[in-house]
Amino acid sequence: MNNTTREAARPAALTRADLDARVTITPDEAFATVGVGRTAGYALLRDGTIPSRRLGKRYVIPAQAFSRFLSETGTASA
Repeated sequence: MNNTTREAARPAALTRADLDARVTITPDEAFATVGVGRTAGYALLRDGTIPSRRLGKRYVIPAQAFSRFLSETGTASA
C-alpha cells in the first residue's frame, strides 16, 4: 500500500460570469472566491454570513445570492 498523502485539488475562484451561468455553487468554490479556508468558510455558512441552504448534511449556495453577497461586502471577483 502507498503511504503518500493525497491533497484534493482546490477549485479556482469564480468570476461574475461563472456565477451568472450557474444556479448553485459548492462551498469550496465559494471559499476560494472569498479567499478563506474551509474551517473559516464553514463557520461563515453556519452563522449565515455566506447565504446557503442545507440539503441533508450538504450545503448548497445559490449563485445569485452569493453574487449579491459579494457585491454587498465589496469582495473582489473578476
